[in-house]
Amino acid sequence: MTKTPIKINTLEEYVNFDDGTDKRYESEDEVLVEMPPGTGKHEAIITLLLVRFF
Repeated sequence: MTKTPIKINTLEEYVNFDDGTDKRYESEDEVLVEMPPGTGKHEAIITLLLVRFF
């Protein structure tokens, strides 16, 4: 099974894009590419920053 690439032509389309999931995407040559979830180390850094800010 293959996925049809999602083509984004403008910044406004990118900002307003919502596929109904919590997935995050980046734009590479006007095609949306799903970003992988953060690793354990990323989660530790995010938690540290949240504690510091709040």
